[in-house]
Amino acid sequence: MGITGSQKALMYNQAGVARAGATRAGYHSPQVFLLIAGVQKYQQIKSETLLVTDALDDAPNTCSFQTLVGYAPNALEEIIITLGSVNNLERTFAGHLLNATSRRSRCKTILT
Repeated sequence: MGITGSQKALMYNQAGVARAGATRAGYHSPQVFLLIAGVQKYQQIKSETLLVTDALDDAPNTCSFQTLVGYAPNALEEIIITLGSVNNLERTFAGHLLNATSRRSRCKTILT
């Protein structure tokens, strides 16, 4: 039996995982997943410094963050940020790291 409008969904909505009637469309965890070169690195950054700027028109979106001591990403590594699951196909940000300094890492999208 499916869920009603007032019931909490039993699981997050992921294709191939959730069953019809057990969840709601677009329902997912608010957890942030940040992959650098295909590896989950959210624990290696200061979460309060993660900033994605969504530019208007043809201007590229940008992302910046600070890493914890002991982790330094390399320039040109791919950055992907998703919500809810590492497998979420709807990316909040996708691009490549343009420069990494000892104080702050900046990345810029290559997608339009």
